[in-house]
Amino acid sequence: MFESKSIPFTVNLFKDDKTLDDSKSSTLVIDSKVPAVKLTVPKNEFSSQEIVIVNYEARDSACDDPSCSGKCVGIKSVELYTLDGKFKQTISLTANANDCNTQSSIDIESSKLSVGKNSVFAKATDAFGQTSTETS
Repeated sequence: MFESKSIPFTVNLFKDDKTLDDSKSSTLVIDSKVPAVKLTVPKNEFSSQEIVIVNYEARDSACDDPSCSGKCVGIKSVELYTLDGKFKQTISLTANANDCNTQSSIDIESSKLSVGKNSVFAKATDAFGQTSTETS
């Protein structure tokens, strides 16, 4: 297993006479951290005639080391669902390594939920296929 951190490197290009022609430096980031997702609702109770609004925020990070700050592969999808299977929606996103956070909301018709108390769960998946733990 690779240590999760940012690793600087330099590639040197030499001429035939062994003098330096060009040099490029960059950083290799080892991403072994799963994304995180958080759900919120604007209110705790909804009537059977209302649309249920669920806000989600998904965050991705390559690692916990300070050298990884702002580095990620990006969020590929957020899946929201109920455990009874009456509701399931996957939001597909264009994973962007320059955007480590995404947030939005979805509207759920009350008819797609069971009568009574319901919990909506979510998982986020990054561009490497690493999936967050389930949250509600």
